Amino acid sequence: MKFSSFVAIPALAALAHAHGFPQSFTINAVNRIAHTIPGQGYPAYDPMNDPWQPHAPKVNRPIADDGPLYSKDDPNLTCNKVGTNTPAEMTADAAPGSEIIVKWNRWPSDHKGPVVTYAKYCGPGHDDCNNVPAITDAWFKIDEAGYDANTGQWASDQLIAQDVSWTFNLPPAGHIAQGSYLIRHEIIALHSQGAPQFYPHCIQIYVTGGTGGLDGQNVSIPGTVYSNPGDDGTLYGSIYGAAVSTMSIPGPSLAAGAISNAYSKRDDALSQLNLDQLTALLKQSGNEAVMQAQPVSRRRHHAAAAH
Repeated sequence: MKFSSFVAIPALAALAHAHGFPQSFTINAVNRIAHTIPGQGYPAYDPMNDPWQPHAPKVNRPIADDGPLYSKDDPNLTCNKVGTNTPAEMTADAAPGSEIIVKWNRWPSDHKGPVVTYAKYCGPGHDDCNNVPAITDAWFKIDEAGYDANTGQWASDQLIAQDVSWTFNLPPAGHIAQGSYLIRHEIIALHSQGAPQFYPHCIQIYVTGGTGGLDGQNVSIPGTVYSNPGDDGTLYGSIYGAAVSTMSIPGPSLAAGAISNAYSKRDDALSQLNLDQLTALLKQSGNEAVMQAQPVSRRRHHAAAAH
């Protein structure tokens, strides 16, 4: 069987970079330990093949390759190269409070750092994010995890340990409005002191049934969200020194109602959730009721990850 040269070139590029990018997304998952609602799976945009091959529509904005962005002021910092000004090929529906699972194709173990997720409202229409360039303000942080001094692990270490996957939740119905959103998921690699590497990816989602609105501190990306006044090492210092436990996660505090996971882990209490109770709650007005049934420990952000 013969392969044309334009297929071989992307394959070589993949070997040359060997960083990582999202491979798939699972949306609308609820309590995946108990397998209550497995969610809808979507393949992610593949920069090594999709530009040259016919493919099914993808829910994330296209990217040029699996390499990083290096500048905190790069205009592509919003949704990566290509994706900052190019919409996704489709928009996925998601209920308020639902889980989104991002499965990466790989991640190098030495590229340690935090994992952060933002959301930006595009408008009430189903495909309004198609008309919104990503370089704008009003990004709200809905999930974050950094360094855990108790385990000596970064969020990126846990992502690798969890089958190169990361799970976060949309805010519940009372804290998010119905409409279209850009969801910006990012790993920040800190293995080179003072020279962070950014790996942002944007998903286009239409939230069904929300009754509130994103609330809290919002930021522009790029902008002061990634600045480090005084260069004191609290954002981009050495991850191999004693000061690692004092390094901060870039960006604002979490939005109101955000359900941030400690390292995206499912704790044991979730697997013991009363399924009869969960089934009854699912018959009510949406996923907000489901989230209210989850243990407090599931919703609480790990203090070590935030500082």
